[in-house]
Amino acid sequence: MAEVKYGYISADTFTNIAAAIREKNGSDNTYLPSEMPDAIRSISTGIDTSEATATVGDIVEGKTAFGSNGLLMGNLKVINLITGATSPNESIGSVGDAYLSGSKSYKRISTGWSEITLSEFSTLLNGKKINQLENPYTTADSVGEININSNDILLDSSVPSGTYTLRYEDENDIPLDGWVSIGTITK
Repeated sequence: MAEVKYGYISADTFTNIAAAIREKNGSDNTYLPSEMPDAIRSISTGIDTSEATATVGDIVEGKTAFGSNGLLMGNLKVINLITGATSPNESIGSVGDAYLSGSKSYKRISTGWSEITLSEFSTLLNGKKINQLENPYTTADSVGEININSNDILLDSSVPSGTYTLRYEDENDIPLDGWVSIGTITK
């Protein structure tokens, strides 16, 4: 059995340990050597992620987060779902985006928009984070937008007949105009 030898720890060493504790915990406390172990244990080392429940499938592809087992690299695919009253305009969307117009559905490919079946459309969206966008190109009978909290405007005789986009404010997913489309109404 090895012999235990006792040595001497200088006062400067304890002073430096106390200074390091104060640096980490932001206090100006003084510490006795007997208080240092508890002071060191109480130093916050970051956010406790032991109860985190996110998985790589919950985190958008290209983003990272810390979970219960450390760093997670997201693999959740994002797709833009564009809706409109007409066929998609060739100048909108990116490869892989989806477009829905009434009962017709489309997928953006490198050469433009390709009509797909509703089954293919469902498969395209399945398991992906969906960003819903509205086609910025409207038809001639689309004459404006109505915020859902002011839909009494439809009763106003000075408002022309036509198809209007109904919108509501969504504070969790605010587009540039602050309102999200929920459908259309025709006057």
